[in-house]
Amino acid sequence: MKINEVSANIDDKMQRLEQQLANLRAARQRVEGEAGAVAVIDRDIQVLMETRAKLERSRELVWQVHDIGEQTRQQHKRDRFYQKLGVALIAFSGVVLLGILLVYLAWF
Repeated sequence: MKINEVSANIDDKMQRLEQQLANLRAARQRVEGEAGAVAVIDRDIQVLMETRAKLERSRELVWQVHDIGEQTRQQHKRDRFYQKLGVALIAFSGVVLLGILLVYLAWF
């Protein structure tokens, strides 16, 4: 699953959770005089608020993991470039050394 799909999935869940919270708050206002019903609704609201905090943290963690993965990929890309550059410099040095050796042998 791609990062945008995961993020969109979390956003969808957040929207549903916000709708549930709005419904519970409206229900709490309707039953304001009933202490037992208010207590149950308050508990449900608290659970949804904790769930919302966890979803927000999950979204942050998903993006952090994505960013770390991107950084790792970029580092591997740089490492491969420098490996190729090193091999090319070694090969070039070898060719130059061989040329110098041939010139030296031809001269004497």
